[in-house]
Amino acid sequence: MSNDDRFTVNDPYAQPPRKKSSGAGWIFGIGGCIVAAVFAPFLLVCGCCGGLMQWAMNQRAEMIATAVEGDETLRQEIGDVSSCSINWSGSMSAGDDVFVFDVSGDKGSGSLYVHEAGDDVEKIVLHKGDEEWELTFDPEMLKDDWTTDPEVTELIDNNPSIRQEIGEIEKCEMNLGDSISEDDPNLYIYDIVGDKGRGQLEVMFDDDDEIVGVTLKKEGKDFELNLGDEPSLPPMK
Repeated sequence: MSNDDRFTVNDPYAQPPRKKSSGAGWIFGIGGCIVAAVFAPFLLVCGCCGGLMQWAMNQRAEMIATAVEGDETLRQEIGDVSSCSINWSGSMSAGDDVFVFDVSGDKGSGSLYVHEAGDDVEKIVLHKGDEEWELTFDPEMLKDDWTTDPEVTELIDNNPSIRQEIGEIEKCEMNLGDSISEDDPNLYIYDIVGDKGRGQLEVMFDDDDEIVGVTLKKEGKDFELNLGDEPSLPPMK
């Protein structure tokens, strides 16, 4: 079984779900998901955004399992990991900045307690029965490499307003909290950073998940991007 297959068995959120009533580019920073996780019980009950939260945390679970899979204790107590998923109730009761993931393998099952400090993981502790072990992990596996949404970036990269106000795009990621707070189910908010400045994008999707409008907001000014008609500049190098 491949690494990807381990986390898709009987997982209804293996593919990115719809956030409210439509889809979008689902590349966003894990840090935003972790911050918003405190709202998880409400989101999961209301159903409108619970799929997004569940999917995001499943991606986090995969990263955690991959980061510790080489630890000798994990190999001995859990074996080859077959599943890893967020435990919401365990996370809520574990204390501040601690997230609990249930993990199972061919030798047993337990819980991974992930202690966070901001966006960084301080330690990962395996709990199994009455015993616990601090595991070694590869921090490179936990770095957020989802800083650029390729669908949105490709669409706006050569837009004259983007080139003038933002410059070469360094980051374009969905802002989870701001997107959830929007009343319009088809409107998503993205944080965008370039070598000339930063701002936010309001990205409107239709019911077929196609981008139909983008507005750049920067320093109190709005720039509506005419994606179809506005002439493009040569690609940046």
